[in-house]
Amino acid sequence: MAEMRRIKVGSSTRTTQERQGNKPPMAQQSGRAALLGVGSFCILVIVVLVAWAILQGKADAHRTAEVTNSNLSQAIADNLNSMITQIDLGLMAIQDEVLRQQRLGSIVEAELAAAVSRQDERHSNSLGFRIFGADGRLRYGTKNISERNADISNLDDFNFLRDHPGSGLHVSAPVPGVTTQLWLIVLGRRINNPDGSFGGAVFAPIPIQRLMETLAAVNIGPNGVIVVTHRDHKIAAWVPVSAGAARQTS
Repeated sequence: MAEMRRIKVGSSTRTTQERQGNKPPMAQQSGRAALLGVGSFCILVIVVLVAWAILQGKADAHRTAEVTNSNLSQAIADNLNSMITQIDLGLMAIQDEVLRQQRLGSIVEAELAAAVSRQDERHSNSLGFRIFGADGRLRYGTKNISERNADISNLDDFNFLRDHPGSGLHVSAPVPGVTTQLWLIVLGRRINNPDGSFGGAVFAPIPIQRLMETLAAVNIGPNGVIVVTHRDHKIAAWVPVSAGAARQTS
């Protein structure tokens, strides 16, 4: 009887092992599922990190471009402002000379012409300083004068200075020259008589070509474009020249 029980037990043991061999245990299935889940999560994390890195790189490049453009714009503005400020000092010097002579009782033409010539020598970016009387006719000017009988009484910039006693520096939109045959940006200041009435104006024209030469010295890259506009949105200067031509024809 003892032998028969061992045989049954042994048979039962073999049958259980066979059943276990035919079907994987639950722990093994759970381990594989967990491994697959971890792998999928890692792949997802890698994808997210790569996408974030690409977006961050684009954002950094955009911020760098914005900073570069801002710095470049500021450098150009500073350059042009410096040019205008220097020429304005010449305008004010001539204003002061006219006022000094008026207080002495009369205008000495030779001295005033010499004062104009001194400012011409000091400010090469301008084509030359010109003084126009209250009637708009040219009174003084020695440099780059092609029309000695020039009359600007019908021009908006002259009339603006005439009609605005408290005006300071006036900067024109691009205009064709009256005493020169060039396109210009003209800086001007009002001249008052001793009683405060309008006595004329002093102007200093800057050729647009000179502005473009100044802008061309700035490194803006092969595809860069610089456009300078007046406050009325008229284009004053551009670099490269082809960009300005395209804008004018559009």
